Amino acid sequence: GAGAVPVAKPPAQVEAARALAEQRFETLSRELAERPPGADVDGFWLEEQLRAILEIDAGHAAARFNLGVVYEARGDVASARGAYEQAGAQGGERFVPATENLARLLLRGGDAAQAVAIWQRNIDADPKNQTSRLALARLRAAARAYDEAIALCRQVLQQQADATEAFRILAAS
Repeated sequence: GAGAVPVAKPPAQVEAARALAEQRFETLSRELAERPPGADVDGFWLEEQLRAILEIDAGHAAARFNLGVVYEARGDVASARGAYEQAGAQGGERFVPATENLARLLLRGGDAAQAVAIWQRNIDADPKNQTSRLALARLRAAARAYDEAIALCRQVLQQQADATEAFRILAAS
């Protein structure tokens, strides 16, 4: 009834649910990969599939992240943001793409400070994270903070000599 405390599932049941959700996610991924190039994917169908996986395991970060991608493609920025925030929290360091997508959405929405904070956290957590470093370099170059942009690009090139995006940013700075 109202105010009832939910009963936690036994560990074996939780593990079984996680395994089933992962199996369904892998099946969905294979099905999508096997479609012919250029084949349309119905976003509403894909959303339904991802939601079904999340009903089995609400903590499935990859399904949550991809749900964010579906929402973003549809133009539902608020739902995409929520999905990316949850996926980033659920997936930890393994799910940096969710935080990077979140930062990109925040920047597009005018919240550069929060986007910068996310990218900097990603870099602090993983100094080899080139995606966040390049995003920050692009932002610094756009703000005409060229010395910062150049320093970030040089850091990228020290780890990845063929990082063409770093060369593009350097050339524009």
